[in-house]
Amino acid sequence: MVIIGSAGVLGSDFARAITQCDAKAAILDLSEEKAKELAEDLNKQGYKALGVNANVLGKEWLKQARQEVLKAFGTTDILINSTGGNHPRATTTDEIINKETFGQEGNKSFFDLNLDSFNFVFGLNFTGTLLPKRLLAADMVEKKESVILNVNSKRNSLCQSDGNQGSS
Repeated sequence: MVIIGSAGVLGSDFARAITQCDAKAAILDLSEEKAKELAEDLNKQGYKALGVNANVLGKEWLKQARQEVLKAFGTTDILINSTGGNHPRATTTDEIINKETFGQEGNKSFFDLNLDSFNFVFGLNFTGTLLPKRLLAADMVEKKESVILNVNSKRNSLCQSDGNQGSS
């Protein structure tokens, strides 16, 4: 099984759960250190895991990661994609436009969003889901019992104080 974004909260929980069911886990993450640390921890517990550095926005990185997974574990049966995220410059101060604070210094509305940051977040959450599936799921096409699972989260704005309305 391949878990993308597995050094994060959701992905690492999936990696722990799936290895406890005797599945081999290829832990792919942008942070090579975190991916290898999680794999090492799981291996010390008697499970089978491999930590691999992979950038979901980099086709060549994903090709290399696929080769490492094939060498260590063979073809993929299960692909869990838990990548995603946000950027502070791609968020607003208020979830909806507030007439009382609109245009005031320090208040960032929809009209003030940084386009480069917005494009980064869109790329991470959309392209970062598409590319790994295109490159890593090719081995799954002929299999009758394979699955791709995309998971993400949205942080609740009621529980936040940092103005970051959500992350995936």
